[in-house]
Amino acid sequence: MAKEPGDSPFFERLAQWECAPRALRAFDQVINKPIATPATRLSTRLYELLVDHLLRWLELPRSDGAMDWEWEPLYRFGSQIDPYYFVEASIHRLLERWPVIGGERRQVMVSVLSGYFHLRREGFPGHYPRPLVPNQECDRWIRIFPPQWAWQALEVLHGLGLDPMGAARAYRAYARFSEGVFEPELSPDTLRRWQAECWRASGYFSAGGDAGRDDGVAPYRANFLAGAFAGGFEAMGLDAVCADVPDCGRCPLREECRWHNASPAERPGASEILALASRGAMEHLRVDQLLQGLFSMDESEGTVLRKKLASASLRRLATQSFRELKHLFGFHRLLPERLRLTFELCKRFNEERMNVGSTFRTPRDVWRHFQMRLRDLKQEQLIVVLLDSKKRYLHDVVLTQGTLDSSPVHPREVFNAAIRESAASVMIVHNHPSGDPNPSKEDIQVTRQLLKAGELVGIPVLDHIIIADDQYTSMLERGMLSF
Repeated sequence: MAKEPGDSPFFERLAQWECAPRALRAFDQVINKPIATPATRLSTRLYELLVDHLLRWLELPRSDGAMDWEWEPLYRFGSQIDPYYFVEASIHRLLERWPVIGGERRQVMVSVLSGYFHLRREGFPGHYPRPLVPNQECDRWIRIFPPQWAWQALEVLHGLGLDPMGAARAYRAYARFSEGVFEPELSPDTLRRWQAECWRASGYFSAGGDAGRDDGVAPYRANFLAGAFAGGFEAMGLDAVCADVPDCGRCPLREECRWHNASPAERPGASEILALASRGAMEHLRVDQLLQGLFSMDESEGTVLRKKLASASLRRLATQSFRELKHLFGFHRLLPERLRLTFELCKRFNEERMNVGSTFRTPRDVWRHFQMRLRDLKQEQLIVVLLDSKKRYLHDVVLTQGTLDSSPVHPREVFNAAIRESAASVMIVHNHPSGDPNPSKEDIQVTRQLLKAGELVGIPVLDHIIIADDQYTSMLERGMLSF
């Protein structure tokens, strides 16, 4: 007899999902196909899949191919040993072939494979008229694995064509909706809890609404539908909604989803920050959280980053040298380099650079082109902008970078660059780190010298523009281009 649905409306809302009928029909097609594999072959295949997963989970080196030659004796071992005569010492002797399997890896491998042969001796896997694995069989299976692998252990059974009631994706969607937890803990306890939730939801997924007609299949339907909703069966044409990065915009459950409606957590992880970005909920995130998500930093690195940025603004960091950034953020590989790339990208987002061949129509166009490039420099920098005969932008050349207060320039340097690039006219641009855009006496004097030199060589100076923070001064607009 199916139990009444639990307190969470997750399954009730999920049953109303527009794709639910199609997903449940797909499930019924799968479970109505009986397991035709002989029991002996099923056991052999289960062992091979188990070895595949162990090699991957223990991060052991693999060559191309599932049963590559270097691990072939380990794969053959399962078919060579009669489970009734199995002794643990035989695994120890086998594993001595591979020095890479040592220490904790050796302990895990011996423990899991020993557990497998003990289960075989007890008749696991049993005969299932349908590919549905009872919860008690799931529990027997996961007990041979380390606790942190409880949910992953079910992947082995899935690979065999069996359907245990436990999809990690499905439980994650449930935890987001019911508890507001973005990435729930995957442990044996949460697996048993999820199985109990699926049983409580049986009333929503029994055939024709009659739980008694389902013979225990309804909980598996609940698990399958939640897994499809979470992106586990896209190959069947069932679109993911609450996947790794949830698509909250088209989620029919979002109005009641605790994660969707909660304000961002104080310390979300990198994956959750990406999900917040996907639904446009970034206004409450701190700068360190934005960087943590952008660079996929783990929680410990995020903690260090938060402390480093406690008294620093991004704008101030953008003016620091690479050596200074390395001193601050050397704890994370490539973070200083990535920050410099980020700062440059931010500059280019705010500026409106002219392309080669474009025309500077007003001094404000020049300011927009150079503002982000010059406004935060600690030293004065003088740039000559080269134009063709139709006053179209050709190129710009940094001529000098002076002290904090001045950037001396000689007319020869300006017009050498212009002649070399075959420019027909030039404009002069430089910055004032002080923030005052008004020209100094030296600026006016240099401009007059350049005007005279330009007249002599036949390359006129069209303007001299001074950029200071978010302001600028055009000597042309002020009527100062005379000598």
